Amino acid sequence: MTSLSAVDTLDNTLGALFNGVIVGAALWGVGSLQLYIYFYKFPKDRLLLKSTVLAAWIFDSVHQALISHIIYYYLVQHFFDPAALEHYVWSQNYQPLFEALTGFIVQSFFVYRIFTLSKGSYILTAIPSLLVIAKLACSLSYVGQGSRLTTTTQFVHDLRPISEAINGVTAAGDITITILLCWLLYHSRTSISRTNYVINRLILYTVNTGALTSICAIITLILAHTMPTNLIYGPLYYIIARLYVNSMLATLNARSALQSKLGDVVTLSNIPASKAELPVTAGNHFVAFTPSNGKPTASLEFTTDGENNIQSFLP
Repeated sequence: MTSLSAVDTLDNTLGALFNGVIVGAALWGVGSLQLYIYFYKFPKDRLLLKSTVLAAWIFDSVHQALISHIIYYYLVQHFFDPAALEHYVWSQNYQPLFEALTGFIVQSFFVYRIFTLSKGSYILTAIPSLLVIAKLACSLSYVGQGSRLTTTTQFVHDLRPISEAINGVTAAGDITITILLCWLLYHSRTSISRTNYVINRLILYTVNTGALTSICAIITLILAHTMPTNLIYGPLYYIIARLYVNSMLATLNARSALQSKLGDVVTLSNIPASKAELPVTAGNHFVAFTPSNGKPTASLEFTTDGENNIQSFLP
């Protein structure tokens, strides 16, 4: 019975964390591929945006390295050394910092989208901003208190409340950001069907990406609270940083697909007729006429031959 009990203990502690590292490594690979696609397809993006994406990937990579070190320390370096299981390894304490930095960058990216879509509304931006900052503060507190610990038993008893707070604030922030983005996108709909199609797709992407991190954080919180004697919640916590990076990169890379659906869109707003020029490239073009302070009121679609000659015209 003793050996069976030991195996069961490893199965729902280090075994669970080992599974989380494997899944996290797979998601890190997906994120790295998305990073390559992003820099390949959008080389003209602003330097600030490209730097933000790269910083999130770097912090995520460091987090993956730290959780891999945890498993390596317990299962390889100290294989068949039960006494080492009680040692609180340094990488276990610092890995939440890089998960928090990754989440902070990605959540801030989506908060900025809320600020932009709301036309600079500080009221709508304030609530998600406070939740994002609260998560970072909780994570810094986790690292500060954890730096004084020496045993795994102390970690389980002393840091679990902070760990639960981190996941609770994470879920609240992601849900708030998702709801606000969907609401703002929905109210950006126009009378132009092609534009509405793109907006509907953006709403779908927002729900999907926000739901992944929100559900992951909620399940982690529930497991950590209801199963305080094991680490079943660990795998979900380990992969949430990968989900953040993949959600941001998926949102950015989706622009090429959405742009192909929208076509070549030209918006004319209070432009004198003498200054309005047709696109010089051949192909289908879509033009939306918009007043200076309002939504598009009319649209037309036409095809050119590359020499500014209109070949077909659709109102």
